Amino acid sequence: MTGILTPMSSIASNQVHHQSDALDYVATDERDLGQFPRLKFLNVSGNDIISVETSELAGLCQLEQLDLTRNRGLFQDGPSCACLLLSTWIRDKHVELIGNLTFPCQQHESRDRHCNMSDPESEELFSACERGLEVQARRAQAHKTWTIVAISVACCLVLAGVVALGVVRSRRRARRRKTEPKKWQERTLLAEEGGLRSAKPPSP
Repeated sequence: MTGILTPMSSIASNQVHHQSDALDYVATDERDLGQFPRLKFLNVSGNDIISVETSELAGLCQLEQLDLTRNRGLFQDGPSCACLLLSTWIRDKHVELIGNLTFPCQQHESRDRHCNMSDPESEELFSACERGLEVQARRAQAHKTWTIVAISVACCLVLAGVVALGVVRSRRRARRRKTEPKKWQERTLLAEEGGLRSAKPPSP
């Protein structure tokens, strides 16, 4: 974007707002807007922007709203192919222009049919951005799945340990129940024998 650096100190300032759960990268250069693939709202109003290339927006594949208002020099050099290409790009990518902004070239679109309305390089950058987000989404889903599997396995192991401990205790109780009647019988017999011996008169 021509003229974006002089009035705009950083794209991380309050001139640029994002409505995403997280930014995957942190830009170290104001020129590199493509490092914000999850950016949904880009506000560059009130700058000295005179032209915008589609390649500068191609890395923002989730962009939904764009504010270019109060850039007085924007495409004021008359009809241009860059202006028509940007207008077509914004329409095809379903990006909303804040403030019902219209470009001067939109009034002369019928006069500039010689312009090439396709930009293979920008389309490739846009597709690469989408593929990158898909890869990140798959990785996040895989990580989530493996986390669930690990937690499930841990819970199963704990449950198996509890069941095994219960089985061991049940077997011990069963053994005690089997051995206790025998012990009581032995004690009873010993007590009876002791009583008989004490009741028997001593021999002369």
